[in-house]
Amino acid sequence: MITVKLFEVVNAKDAIAKLISMHFNAKLSYQINRMLSKMNPFYVDFEKAREGVIKRLGSEKDGNWSVDPDKHNQFISELKEMLDESVEIDYNKINLSSVLESMELTPSDIAYLEPFFDFE
Repeated sequence: MITVKLFEVVNAKDAIAKLISMHFNAKLSYQINRMLSKMNPFYVDFEKAREGVIKRLGSEKDGNWSVDPDKHNQFISELKEMLDESVEIDYNKINLSSVLESMELTPSDIAYLEPFFDFE
């Protein structure tokens, strides 16, 4: 079980998408895919909640929603509060140390992935 903040899950999304496009052995590919399937509901729930806040604090113009300028601070505050929530992912960290040298990840990718993967 991994306990992280929701912002860590949201921040890791693009870096995990990079991992999914890389070629690994079958076992590691399976482990990464299973972890993503455990994380995906958190992304979906976050996006639904974020969209709900935008609609509650914003207005629609030409089919696009945006937060009203006078409610921007409230939006940021609510978003920060939501992102600071702890979430539990029913999965253990995956060790990537054996394939780290063959991976093309930026330092920020590694920072975002660190709560979910071991690199040593």
